[in-house]
Amino acid sequence: MSKQQVVLGVGANLPSHAGQPADTIKAAIADLAIRAGKMLAVSPIYRTKAVTLDGDENVPDFVNGCVLIETSLNPDDLLDICKRLEADYGRMIAARWSARTLDIDLISYGDMVLPSLEGWTALAESEDPAAYTEEPMVPHPRAHKRAFVLMPMNDIAPNWQHPVLKQTVSELLLSMRQQGLCVGVKQIAAGI
Repeated sequence: MSKQQVVLGVGANLPSHAGQPADTIKAAIADLAIRAGKMLAVSPIYRTKAVTLDGDENVPDFVNGCVLIETSLNPDDLLDICKRLEADYGRMIAARWSARTLDIDLISYGDMVLPSLEGWTALAESEDPAAYTEEPMVPHPRAHKRAFVLMPMNDIAPNWQHPVLKQTVSELLLSMRQQGLCVGVKQIAAGI
């Protein structure tokens, strides 16, 4: 497979063997650089209030960021590496949107739309906020609705154009800001 530029979202809100969530993210990014491909850019770290399906207010805040890598791995193999890294840092299988030691999401893979335009659209428009699929889905079906993804992604790939929505990250983020949807997402460190 030819090399592709890929954006991965990284997040954590529980400590791991590497330390506090920000330490975990830094260590996981170093591992990604070894296992997944060439690291092209790393965003600042942002803190975001945790959102849960049951409205639990006692869940620790998340720290989030994004990385831009160049990889020759296909989406399935890249996701396998991400899932193994999550397990290496102590992530346990739990309810969707639960607290976690590490979360790595495939946000974009070049300009690919997977599994298909119809499949992507069905999940992106789903009324169920926790709906997901086990197969690779890119772009991430809810990234364009999440300030904690768009803000760090804008730091590293502002001109990436969403292959379905036909807007750049900067345009998507501006729209969220104009709607007041970026409240509560704060940059806490200059770089991961």
